[in-house]
Amino acid sequence: YSLSFEQQVAQTGRVVTYRSPALEVTPAPAEVARHLGVEPDTLIFKLERLRIIEGRPVCLEIRYMPKEIGEKVTGEMLATRAVHAFVGEIIGEAIPAISVSLTAEIATPRVARLLELPENSALLVRNNTHHASDGRIVVCGRSLFAGDVSTDYVLGQLPKTKISEGG
Repeated sequence: YSLSFEQQVAQTGRVVTYRSPALEVTPAPAEVARHLGVEPDTLIFKLERLRIIEGRPVCLEIRYMPKEIGEKVTGEMLATRAVHAFVGEIIGEAIPAISVSLTAEIATPRVARLLELPENSALLVRNNTHHASDGRIVVCGRSLFAGDVSTDYVLGQLPKTKISEGG
C-alpha cells in the first residue's frame, strides 16, 4: 500500500489543505492518453488545485482521469480530500500502487505566481501514475513542488531494532 502526499505530510504532524480546485473536461493530450490507455483527444477530466501546508502553497497538483471516474468527483472531494483517497473510493478499492518519477524544472510565470515564488524558481516535479489492482491506470499527472519543500517518509514498515542492554 502506498502513501499519498497528504499521508506523508500527516506523519510529520502537519495537515494539507487545498485552494483553487478546478475540474474540467478536456481532450486528452497525447502523453496523457497513452498513460490512460485512450485515444488522443478522447474527453477526460483534468483536476488542478494547490496544496497548502501551514498557509503556504507548496504544490500545484495536476491530475488526469478517465471520464467515468472524473464524472463521479464531487466538489467536497476536490476541496477536502486527497486524490489518492477519493479515486480509491470511486473505484471501490484503496489504490494499491503509484508509479512515480522525479525530475526538476524551472517554474513558468503562471506556476511561480500560484506557488508565490520568484519567476524562474526551481521546482521538484513528481510525475505519477495511480494503478488499480486490475492493472488499469485510474489517474496520472504531475505535482509541481516549490524547490525548497521536502517531505520525509517511510514506505512500508521499518524493521524493529533491538535495544542493547547496558549500552
